[in-house]
Amino acid sequence: MSPSVSPKKSSAGPLYRRQRDLYDPTDLAGGPWSHDAQHGGPPSALLVRLGEVCLERERPGHDLLASRITIDLFRAIPKSPLRGEAELRRSSRRLAVVQSRLFDDEKLLAEATMLFLRPTDRVDSATSREHETASRLSVPLPSPETLESVTMAPTHLGLPHGFHFEVDTRWLPFGPDQPRFGAWVRYSGALVQGETPTTLQRLALVADFANAVSGRFRMQTQRRTTAFGFINCDCNIFLEDFPLRVADDGWLCLVAESSRAENGLGHARVGVFSSERRVGTVIQSSLAQQRKPATS
Repeated sequence: MSPSVSPKKSSAGPLYRRQRDLYDPTDLAGGPWSHDAQHGGPPSALLVRLGEVCLERERPGHDLLASRITIDLFRAIPKSPLRGEAELRRSSRRLAVVQSRLFDDEKLLAEATMLFLRPTDRVDSATSREHETASRLSVPLPSPETLESVTMAPTHLGLPHGFHFEVDTRWLPFGPDQPRFGAWVRYSGALVQGETPTTLQRLALVADFANAVSGRFRMQTQRRTTAFGFINCDCNIFLEDFPLRVADDGWLCLVAESSRAENGLGHARVGVFSSERRVGTVIQSSLAQQRKPATS
């Protein structure tokens, strides 16, 4: 059984245009809850970009690898030019902590804390082999090239146009013989006009869909729909691949591992895969939000 979906038609343009110290979102960065707000994915990736640039500026040529990214969305991100800043909060021989922030004028909208660690080759080879075994799937995921191209969000809900309709999506077959629920996702356009996104920025762009995948998982397993959706307030990304490796075609697969909703509060956990290799885990907290059809 597959989720109700719609054919995919992507514009694949830039999500932001830089104007000196401001990042002006395009319509492609729009979110599902309001015509005036962005989706959580683009600003999350923009926060990661700010953090990566800061670390390279403060520690040029560093050999640190991203281990964890915690993104807090304090309020709706407006579709207006954003000011970004980043600082190195802690730096030592083996680690660095970078914080980045997005502002609307002087109002703080979102913040990311990124933990970078220094790798070492002085590790027991048996431990490395154990990780290699644990990181691979026992049954391979179907290739995204064999699956139908669809939208992440169903069009019948009447949601405003935005990133949720622009990201390339291929839902996995789901049923008794195919128990993994999830979707291959990628965005083939630029994050910032004129720039090529890093692998970490590509991951942050789609990690925000963990909540959407888990929400669909709840509806499929409970066999019912609801007038309420869940809007996530954060995005916690734990890297499990060092360095992070993403296939050249950019596809990442989000596989629902747990999803819980009670008393208007939600929790989502998904595994992230590139090809057959697990590269990370995303955990999100969310609040119930009533769906309101968009008006033209």
